[in-house]
Amino acid sequence: MMPPAEFAARALEALDALPLEVLHGMPLECDGASQALSQILLHAGIDHAIHVGSLTVDGSGHIPLHWWVTLPTGQCCDIRARMWLGDAPGVPHGVFLPTAAQHYQSKAMRAPVTTAVLFSILTSQDLDAFVASITSADPVHPLTAA
Repeated sequence: MMPPAEFAARALEALDALPLEVLHGMPLECDGASQALSQILLHAGIDHAIHVGSLTVDGSGHIPLHWWVTLPTGQCCDIRARMWLGDAPGVPHGVFLPTAAQHYQSKAMRAPVTTAVLFSILTSQDLDAFVASITSADPVHPLTAA
């Protein structure tokens, strides 16, 4: 079994590469995408928080109601800002540290709760099968602690 810090670093690398892009292709708004991502992070043993608030990106616009996930490192996971603000440079996507031009304002936090049923409702997929499929698609960066 690999040390927890190494596992977390590898899991985050794998998360940025594949699961976010798979979730990005699903018909989910920011709330559903954030909650589905939370289930994947919980499955991988990665601490995180779900935020509800607003996002303003200088020069691109404002989303008055937005959901995203934060990691203990200060990084954000956001795959829906571009849905509302477009693909302009500076509009965040993926796993990143927010820049001075990206203003996330959290109004509430939701505690992550493990529930494979929620993942299934949101994505029409079984969580274990989803994780297995992304792990087999990218065997260099598995999302399991083995």
